[in-house]
Amino acid sequence: MPASGGAALQSPINTPTPTPQPIQPGPTPTRVPLCAPSALAIDQQPPEQDAALETLVFGDPQVILTDTAPIDIAGWMPDGRNLLLVRQIPGQSAQAIETFDIDTGRTVRYAEAVTWTDQVFPLAQGRGVGFLDRSETVQGQTSASVNLKVSRGPGQVQPTVYDVSFRTMAVDPHSASLVRYALAPGGPPALSPQAHQDFRVLTLPVDPYQWKYPTYFPDRVETGYSGDVFQAAVRPDGSMVAFYADPYLFLYDTRTERACEVDLGVAENGQPRFTWDARWSPDGRYLAMLTSARFPGELLPFADLTILDRITGELKHLNPSSRRMVTDFIWAPDTRHLIILGKESSDQGLSLQRLFLIDALTNQANVVLDDFVFGTRGNNAQLAWFSGNKYFAAVPCLGDAGRVETFLMESSAAWRVCLIRVDRSQ
Repeated sequence: MPASGGAALQSPINTPTPTPQPIQPGPTPTRVPLCAPSALAIDQQPPEQDAALETLVFGDPQVILTDTAPIDIAGWMPDGRNLLLVRQIPGQSAQAIETFDIDTGRTVRYAEAVTWTDQVFPLAQGRGVGFLDRSETVQGQTSASVNLKVSRGPGQVQPTVYDVSFRTMAVDPHSASLVRYALAPGGPPALSPQAHQDFRVLTLPVDPYQWKYPTYFPDRVETGYSGDVFQAAVRPDGSMVAFYADPYLFLYDTRTERACEVDLGVAENGQPRFTWDARWSPDGRYLAMLTSARFPGELLPFADLTILDRITGELKHLNPSSRRMVTDFIWAPDTRHLIILGKESSDQGLSLQRLFLIDALTNQANVVLDDFVFGTRGNNAQLAWFSGNKYFAAVPCLGDAGRVETFLMESSAAWRVCLIRVDRSQ
């Protein structure tokens, strides 16, 4: 199940879970070329941009929802009014998938499933939610199967693909896309006409697993850890797909049907960088990622924000966190800025974090609400910002930095969903 699971990579942050069986390469592996600067740059000259642009002004966080059970934010529904939340059901392994109306406080439960927040997303046309559901292990199975499902409301859960094979397809929650590998052994699963309406479906004449080559081990490409599974990030206009697995990053141009590899570089510890979370900016200029470097099975020593600029071809690594640990990020609607959460300290098992505003053009990083702290107990999905919306949401927001000990004593305070208003001034 290519989803979050910190224990899988023995990491303090969420990373994909282990593959049940090592994925074997096909008979004719193909080494794709490295991306040349001209392949990364979509224009010869970057467009002129005002380095100052508008100043973003952030209001005080307003608590809109409190719960003693963990809550994660999966995003905004297309109406910009309903937050899509994943709430842990007390005493169960399952989670509740719900929407929360920020104006009325009305909650609608769409489904209950064993899932991760980054596997829950609005459908392509906005008429419901899609999610991956891990079924219980049955006798004779080495691991639980994963089913792709949709729900259009309470009691309206329907399966789309049973026992999803991530050897033949990938799910990109950020674009509600299903990326199918036409050249994968056995081919991708068939989809119903309704699935083509619920998801953006791309059937590509590729098998990205054929692009792998030995990195960590001289005689094999698979490690037995979760990073062996390819994930996909589809550019908003569908013209490019980023395929990533530890430690590979490939860009596939859907127009020319050509692929190239992005070299993320080698970190200070001598290990190659890899990503487990990649997202395109709304205009498709930048690809932002969380990256780290370690030998498979080791703890992640850091988590940087890495940004690839497709106009200039520049690749940059940023990290304003004092612990060098970025836990989540979101793109601002202006496509130039990002909000990130960076770890600052830990107390009683709670990771205390601060918000930072990142300028992807200038690399400038500034603390947002420097007297306010946020927390996490291991889950990643903590931020959401909807295009055209004056608010972004964050969880769990603790409050004034000087009152952290008080909040830690109040169990309900650990899972407070906040809205933060954002205004623009020249």
